[in-house]
Amino acid sequence: MFEEGRGVAQSYEEAARWYSKAADKGHFPAQCNLGVMFEGGYGVKQNDTEAAQWYRKAANQGDAYAQSSLGGFFSARPRRGTEQCRGSSMVKKGV
Repeated sequence: MFEEGRGVAQSYEEAARWYSKAADKGHFPAQCNLGVMFEGGYGVKQNDTEAAQWYRKAANQGDAYAQSSLGGFFSARPRRGTEQCRGSSMVKKGV
């Protein structure tokens, strides 16, 4: 609603606040949306670590979009050790 300005003034900051409340309660679509917001810096300070954390939480609940996003997130950013492996396995799960 706030992210797109449906019926209210558009505000990424307000969207992030509401997504955060729902994400903290385990709502996986909100977790995935919060990952997108942290990755792109929409309404929050851009933070790859936070983005990956929220993508992972949603992906672990079976959200295919989050799995794909997490896989793409890591394959686009070379990492050392297990992070790269986790990204690769998420790409396989999401496809």
